[in-house]
Amino acid sequence: HLEDLRQRLGKERFAAAGTAAAFTVGTMSAVAMWGTAGTGTAIASLSGAAATNATLACIGGTIGGGMAAGTVIVSGGAILVVFATTYAVYKVFDWLDELNSRRMLSSLIENYKRDDILEKVVKNSSYYKSIWNAQ
Repeated sequence: HLEDLRQRLGKERFAAAGTAAAFTVGTMSAVAMWGTAGTGTAIASLSGAAATNATLACIGGTIGGGMAAGTVIVSGGAILVVFATTYAVYKVFDWLDELNSRRMLSSLIENYKRDDILEKVVKNSSYYKSIWNAQ
């Protein structure tokens, strides 16, 4: 079970990191594509640090802040996405474990029913009765 847990946590971390990166890149790209810097220049026409700073300032400006607020929003959003993704992946694995447990239990019950029927057939057979009466 320990190896299964390690694999599961690896998948959760991988999924969480991927969605956090996608969230951050997606947010920054969307704002950079349609946003404007404080000078009125389209962020899409900027490059490098100027584009990053203008994008963060534009995001932070939505709540009345600046670049620092934009950084907090993007980082905090990415952290929330990490937690949400990790929880969702955990719940999916939990659901799959429950489904697997139900299948195993159902299979055991079916086997028990078959064994019970087989036992009744054997006990009612003439061969079984002849051995039992011989004793």
